[in-house]
Amino acid sequence: MDIPTHSDLAKGNSSAPVAIRLDDVRRDSAFGYAAEADSYHRVVINEDDIAGAFAEAKRTGRRVLLRGNGRSYGDVSLSGEAICLDLRRFCSIESLDRQTGIAVVQAGASLAQIWQYCLPEGWWLPVVSGTMRTTLAGALSADIHGKNNRHTGTFGEHIDWIDFYSPARGLERIRAEDPDYWSIVGGWGQLGFIVRAAIRLRRVSSGNVLVQNVPTPTLEEMFAMFESDRRSEYQVAWIDPFSHGRGVYSAANPVLSDEPTSLFVEYQEPSDRLFGRIRKDQAWKFLRPFTNRTGMRMLSRLKWEAAVRSPGTGAKMMPLATYHFPLDYVPDWQRAYRPGALRQFQVGIPIENANKAFARFLRMSQEAKLEPYLSVIKRHRPDPAVLPYLGEAYSLALDYKRTSRNADRLDRLFREMTDLAFDFGGRFYLAKDCFMTPADARRNFAPAAIEAFLVAKRKFDPTDMLTTDLFRRIQLHANT
Repeated sequence: MDIPTHSDLAKGNSSAPVAIRLDDVRRDSAFGYAAEADSYHRVVINEDDIAGAFAEAKRTGRRVLLRGNGRSYGDVSLSGEAICLDLRRFCSIESLDRQTGIAVVQAGASLAQIWQYCLPEGWWLPVVSGTMRTTLAGALSADIHGKNNRHTGTFGEHIDWIDFYSPARGLERIRAEDPDYWSIVGGWGQLGFIVRAAIRLRRVSSGNVLVQNVPTPTLEEMFAMFESDRRSEYQVAWIDPFSHGRGVYSAANPVLSDEPTSLFVEYQEPSDRLFGRIRKDQAWKFLRPFTNRTGMRMLSRLKWEAAVRSPGTGAKMMPLATYHFPLDYVPDWQRAYRPGALRQFQVGIPIENANKAFARFLRMSQEAKLEPYLSVIKRHRPDPAVLPYLGEAYSLALDYKRTSRNADRLDRLFREMTDLAFDFGGRFYLAKDCFMTPADARRNFAPAAIEAFLVAKRKFDPTDMLTTDLFRRIQLHANT
């Protein structure tokens, strides 16, 4: 069957008996605008909508895309000309057991909706990403990690069961001990639709954490802080990308005393003003003049000097939400990168090679005069997904501004850093990927991991109904 495109429909040239209409078309972007694609949107309200979309895809010969809030940095949640299932209205917290902390949540509920519902009852999510806009299905498909990955693992390690709808098998309940579980969780939405999940939440008596920031003049001292601090639950570090490795190591721990008022959502929400004056929904306009080398060099220097003036001799108390999701309280902050785009390079490097590799990445960026605007380090343990992205490793996330003037140079830098990362035993996270080639994918994942994923793909989605732009780009699909 010849599948009509957007332009065919616009010109009235399609004679195929399809339910697709031009007014369904929406252009979706990656977070940060590094990629985009047009697709035909369908809103999911219940399981019948999922079945209907799969039937429509079979009838029209189209692919299906599962999409939540679109917080991935690349094309993992984009698929040109596909039927896009919009999850955002399928978002109920169906139940919360106040005694055990088991919450049953629908696929489109965001981390924000979950914690805002559960925290007043004394329960917090065991793992969160850097944004609370991630949906439950997105968190499981990407098997997200947080600042506590070293001790707590990934999001998927805290699930009792999922309800899962696949093209080949329909609706079924899959428990965490099921052999197929770790193909679906961490499977990037390529096998089917995670309808709902039972999450094991964490009991908290306070809505605060105690945060301690320590300036580290060198990368060696920063890594020494990570390795010597085995008690802190949350660990993360910032690097000044315009330096030779100075930065700030940050550790945090939950407050253990009873503070019932701190569990209220109102307590967690910060002021809607920056510096008491600037409306946060307008803050991206204030940030835009600084999204260049000169501005970011200045801001990085000020951040370092502030850390040196106030060394981490004491801990600062912060609300959980403010600590975990600071950028979410600056709406649309990524617009400060316009008219360019935000591209992130995130790689995990084995512990023994991380110091040398990270120093090389910073030096390469500086020599190219393409310093990242944000540089963040975390400590990790291996993840159990069939397509794993973590190990006994440190991850480095580097945010770059891509413009029409630097696009070719930035692409070359990413290519050189990618090759170097693989030489150091590195592994990339697909939620941030926008450059990996088929050859790269086969260096990123072991042959046995790829084969195990493809076995699951052929079991749940043998016709590649759910193949996205990213998986077509790296050529991992059922007929590979």
